Amino acid sequence: MNDLWDHQKQAREEAKSFDKRLLAWDPRLGKTRGAAECIKEWGVYKGLIVAPLVVCRDWAKELRLHGFDVLECSGSPLERLRTAIKGYKGVVILNYDKLAPAVEFLLRWKPEFLILDESHWIKSSSAKRAKAARRLAWSTKYVRLLTGTPAPNNMGDLWGQMTCVDPILWEKSFGKFANRFLIRHPLYSSKIIGYQDLSGIERRFNAGAHIVRREDVFGADQYQFVRRGIALPMSADVLYKRLAKKWVLDAPILSAEHIFKRMVRLQQLSSGYLPLDDGTIQEIHTAKLDAVMADLDEIFESGHKVVLFYKFRWEGDRYEQEIKKLFPWVGLGRIMGGDNPSDRSSAISLVEKGVGPSVILAQTQAGGIGISLAEARYVGFISSGYSFSERKQAIDRVYKRGETRCVTNYVVTGTIEVAIEQAILNKSSLYDSIRNLGAEQLVFGQ
Repeated sequence: MNDLWDHQKQAREEAKSFDKRLLAWDPRLGKTRGAAECIKEWGVYKGLIVAPLVVCRDWAKELRLHGFDVLECSGSPLERLRTAIKGYKGVVILNYDKLAPAVEFLLRWKPEFLILDESHWIKSSSAKRAKAARRLAWSTKYVRLLTGTPAPNNMGDLWGQMTCVDPILWEKSFGKFANRFLIRHPLYSSKIIGYQDLSGIERRFNAGAHIVRREDVFGADQYQFVRRGIALPMSADVLYKRLAKKWVLDAPILSAEHIFKRMVRLQQLSSGYLPLDDGTIQEIHTAKLDAVMADLDEIFESGHKVVLFYKFRWEGDRYEQEIKKLFPWVGLGRIMGGDNPSDRSSAISLVEKGVGPSVILAQTQAGGIGISLAEARYVGFISSGYSFSERKQAIDRVYKRGETRCVTNYVVTGTIEVAIEQAILNKSSLYDSIRNLGAEQLVFGQ
């Protein structure tokens, strides 16, 4: 087992001084190992670890290396979980989707410690899993929250996490906290437009968090960011404008949620695909596909490895088909939601241990956390969700100390993709952008 870094040693040494704490460490700084050292220092063995499904297996592997008895219940039916933990005195590993339905019998089980990995997943004040996490944290002696992006949208995101650490300092009610520290939009209370006491929030955060920045450990990150603007072919541009006008500009007054759904369809259209009412997908242009393949040709000729992140599953299928046709001699792997763990491991090994050029097609939510693809020199975002934290996590999969990584964002100009790009750069969501921009600005990227 590798030696500990200084910040991991500090976390271990301060484990008993701080019963409950957030480890706000940048990605790739060993939060899992740091939390395991805290558990050993506490000297307790009955506990609960909650994490995104894709990293639950990694938690099980890490804890077994430290000699813990582990019951991996991620993905298990609730009744099986209820039966399995009766009388169990080891570590239970659970994915977030199971947390809310299981919270009542988890509370009765009474874990001695609680680890909430990727704790920005519980930042919401109203989500069921966030409420369940708070109940467990308030009733458990030792608690550690782990995240590299504690405030992905605004400082209000800190409340759902930090109240798990100190409900007195942060209030048990988001309303009380918000009234004291936040300035909310008069019509959309979930949108934060300013702060009444920003320094007060920062003082509270610093008191309850152990903050470690990657540049303080390894030096400055070395990323080269490239924006690849792509124009629609004339026929596709005419179709896009016609449907944008029909679906959004000339549509009756719609809620933000309904507009959002139509924006997703426009995003699909930008990428080259039109979902039909019968459930099939019609390809209407290959402008983006051609641009990506041209870039891959140069990358492969240089013998390098690349990771391409995408949003839509059928989009990954299409790119896989094209890569196999044009570059049959190149290693190709897929990482996507619901894939077989062995297929996932094979794809990761292709980049980390394989010889010669290779490409991984990764669905962002599935391939953006809990894995290392550090041997890939290039990253491309074919299409994107609207989350800054997901984008940051995905980019950090290819981080390698002291080496430059090129990150390319493929954006179809004059379309909704420009608004998505801006929302990420502004650390906001497209849902918020709908409220702030005119519909024409959104659909035509102006």
